[in-house]
Amino acid sequence: MVNKRLVELAKRLGRDELPKGEVPKVEEKPVIVTPRLVQPRFLEGDFGRQVNDEIQSRYKGVDALSKSSFEDGVVKGSNPLYVVAVNQVIRSDGLRTATPADLGKIIDNEILDLRGFYEDCGLVLRNQEEPNKYLAKNLARQIKARQKLKYPIMIPLNGLDLVVDSNSNYGLAFKLRDDAEIIHAPQLAHENHLEKFSKVGVRGLPILFISGDKTLYTREDGLSVLFRGRDLDLCARDEWLADSGADGRVVVCGEATQK
Repeated sequence: MVNKRLVELAKRLGRDELPKGEVPKVEEKPVIVTPRLVQPRFLEGDFGRQVNDEIQSRYKGVDALSKSSFEDGVVKGSNPLYVVAVNQVIRSDGLRTATPADLGKIIDNEILDLRGFYEDCGLVLRNQEEPNKYLAKNLARQIKARQKLKYPIMIPLNGLDLVVDSNSNYGLAFKLRDDAEIIHAPQLAHENHLEKFSKVGVRGLPILFISGDKTLYTREDGLSVLFRGRDLDLCARDEWLADSGADGRVVVCGEATQK
């Protein structure tokens, strides 16, 4: 009696019946382990505690990175230097901190309630002047080595690494990674300060000149942090790269290939 599974296989091969004594050869494909999409979440739980402990151990005595702490099951406090340090710890697990685009999707789809918190997600470079003149010049030099400088420029924080630099006011400087996104962001020009928006584009930059319930805050010169504010506004104005508040949160997402 012919095995029903072989008959079915014969039909798939375009045959009406299976020739006697013939067993179709089926090519066995290797099992491919696909990465597991990680639901965006705050840096929390045992994982959050371990990440924060690792940062404090690596950068012992660096004031800008000691302002975040693990309390009540979650890492509280954030600044762009700390977020870059988080990426350096979690990147090997296939994880990263949320980009401006990620935060836009999270807000639009109500994946995570971000109201009442702020989330640092990028740097905005407008020229090589103050504020943060030293870091602005340093970053501009790295960008210029890759492409033409066209301001304003936005760089998601997951595209940066930290390097120790005694000439920096923070004791640290930013290093562009090979996979860094260097994004021309005319929306963040100073003339758009206080413009309203409701949605952001694919790179997380605001779609302006359409009435909305969110506000863009921006500035004219230097290097500043880009973050989503407590009311979901987009802020590209703050110059203090080492400041941190208890309502700061780090959002983690990505595709994990291991636990």
